[in-house]
Amino acid sequence: METMGAKIDPWMREAPVQAPTVLQRGISLSKLADGTARLLWVFDEDGPKQEVLAVHLTDREAQIVFETPAPVGLLERVRTTLRHSDAVLWRSGQCSSSAKFIAIPREGDEDFFWDFMEGLAEEAFPIGPLPALSFHESIAAVTGDYR
Repeated sequence: METMGAKIDPWMREAPVQAPTVLQRGISLSKLADGTARLLWVFDEDGPKQEVLAVHLTDREAQIVFETPAPVGLLERVRTTLRHSDAVLWRSGQCSSSAKFIAIPREGDEDFFWDFMEGLAEEAFPIGPLPALSFHESIAAVTGDYR
């Protein structure tokens, strides 16, 4: 897989143009200056470790995600047609943080997506452990861009 740092850097590092919209606990959408959006989805927020999925969405995709009722599944109405299927999965524990690039699966139903995510949660991350790094520092370690 090619290094995706150049594609990810702008949307991961850019400050939102307004305060994030909280969709529900652990899930927020941030509008970016280029008209796209960043979805941050926090898993296991009450446990000793956290995983955060960061997804780059077009404005249209973000609006669909915003309007999707919870029982439908957060990404289910856009997952098969995502313009940017590359995402970042970040893991933080008590003593270390790590991140890796993933491709959001376009195939399958919501159960398939959750099986995919559970499989990722069990995998070792290739970058890390990175002692006490912030989310953006973990991304910099993956992209090689330490601006």
